Amino acid sequence: MAGGEPNPFLTYARNSIYSSSQTSLARGSIYGIGAGANTMSAKRMSRTLVSGNGNALDMYREAAKKTQDQRIQLEYAKFLLQSIENLEDPVVREDINVTYSIYFPGSGGSGSVDFPGLGAPGGIGSASDSTASLPLGQQATEIDPENREKLVTEAVYWVKHLQRKGNTEASYIAGTWFEKGKYGIPVDTNKAVQLFTYAAKNHHAAAAYKVGVHNEERKSSGRAFSYYQMAAALGDVSANYRMAKVFLEGHFHKKPNIKQALVYLRRSADLANTECPDGALLLAQMYLRDYPNAEVFNHVFYDPEEAQRLLDKASQLGCVDAQYLLGYLFEFGEHEFPVSPHLSTYYYQLAAEQDNAKAQMALSGWHLSGGEGVEINDRLAFDWGHRAAQQGLTRAMYAMGYYYEMGIGCDKDVTRAKEWYEKAAADGSEEAKERLRNGVFGGTAESTAALRRHVTQKRQKAAKSSRRGGKKLGGLLTKDKHKDANCIVM
Repeated sequence: MAGGEPNPFLTYARNSIYSSSQTSLARGSIYGIGAGANTMSAKRMSRTLVSGNGNALDMYREAAKKTQDQRIQLEYAKFLLQSIENLEDPVVREDINVTYSIYFPGSGGSGSVDFPGLGAPGGIGSASDSTASLPLGQQATEIDPENREKLVTEAVYWVKHLQRKGNTEASYIAGTWFEKGKYGIPVDTNKAVQLFTYAAKNHHAAAAYKVGVHNEERKSSGRAFSYYQMAAALGDVSANYRMAKVFLEGHFHKKPNIKQALVYLRRSADLANTECPDGALLLAQMYLRDYPNAEVFNHVFYDPEEAQRLLDKASQLGCVDAQYLLGYLFEFGEHEFPVSPHLSTYYYQLAAEQDNAKAQMALSGWHLSGGEGVEINDRLAFDWGHRAAQQGLTRAMYAMGYYYEMGIGCDKDVTRAKEWYEKAAADGSEEAKERLRNGVFGGTAESTAALRRHVTQKRQKAAKSSRRGGKKLGGLLTKDKHKDANCIVM
């Protein structure tokens, strides 16, 4: 490696000519495809790989073999890796209904090099060519393991080849393989850090962040801060968020500095991606005046509209806390949000599908009571409540007792009702304790209808109180996930 850095792929040090490739700042994928890459783009890439004429991949390969341009060779390797991921993604696979033909020419001998954990007979470096295909019109429901192995072997060959020449991004990609043990390569933290450090010294943003994390784990605060600072300056999202927290909370023996923290936080929010949507969430909470350090509000003014934009951005990037918070705001109309059952259930469902127990219980409540654009569905009320109860949410355990007692979304079962009431009571539910004291006898249609009215009225009362300014978030997202004071159900 350049600069005398030892090469983790070999047992000896190697000096080589270094040629820098552009750093990818899109950390949604280590292959530079980008966070939240458009599904159609992914499908087009997969179609190129599995196209019926079999020429596209061959042409790309030949270009990589003939050129001395490391950028083309690296993009080819990343194309292979991303194509493997696409073909393993059910969402992409479902749209592929074409002839599946992949062509693997032999490299003619000298290209094959030993690689830890990988040795694919018939792969790159073999003298034989091979093809694989499905009949025209057969659904490509999965990639053939043998073909996948050949694709992996070829991609690994190119990354290794470029890394040995000192290519920055190839070094970073190889480091992630040693870090995570991908593609048959054994986990080796030391080799991973060695490769990340090399890439960081050559201004690779994501690599610098990973070296910062490594040093923080080793309690080397000075080096951690330096690498985080470098990565943030290079545009790494996670590093900018980490630097914001450093200056907000005074980590690494730094004095809190709100102005400096907000520079990093706003940059993190602007660049937010699927790996780190946290900056958008935290800045949104500040715009809603929901942050424990009131000094922040001297620099960030109340702005519900900007908060909604940031929360929606974080939500679409998969941030479960942002999804739950938007569901809550649209349910109760806090902070000038309109009350919208449709939007509330939309965002709650996003969070519920990521196993957020409070969102699951909130969905249970919506399906129990119904609302504008939300139909009453007792079975969904029961199912979502059950998923929340299984995670230990107290209100959900009480709700399950009530559902079984009244036969809401299930057959009446007094024995099961008592079991759930006892679980809720053991977790501190006063309603469950009262229910057990009064006796569990089973309910009627009238009591079920009364419950629906009660849930609706309680929600409306909470929303009315919020519009008067009598109810604030109060650290809604900082509460323990099993505590449910903000779940307005029953």
